[in-house]
Amino acid sequence: MRNLEARIERLEEVYIPAEITVIMLTDFGKGEIKGWKGDGFCIARNPDESEEDLAQRAAAQAQAYHNAHPSLLPAYIVLHMDREDVP
Repeated sequence: MRNLEARIERLEEVYIPAEITVIMLTDFGKGEIKGWKGDGFCIARNPDESEEDLAQRAAAQAQAYHNAHPSLLPAYIVLHMDREDVP
């Protein structure tokens, strides 16, 4: 049984899913988008960056973050929009 547990642990260490799914939760309020937040990181908006470019960059960085931390499971990561509220 110990051998089986050790084999499973070694497999889990090297297992990286083929593709990480990024789920982006959007806030449809009023105001400027400041960036996207995930579990343990934040992707801030660059000056003069469009919302679409920011979303693409945030998704790519979230995938890279997930790949750099193989202990994160399952094969998805959730980003929340960080919006500056305007009254």
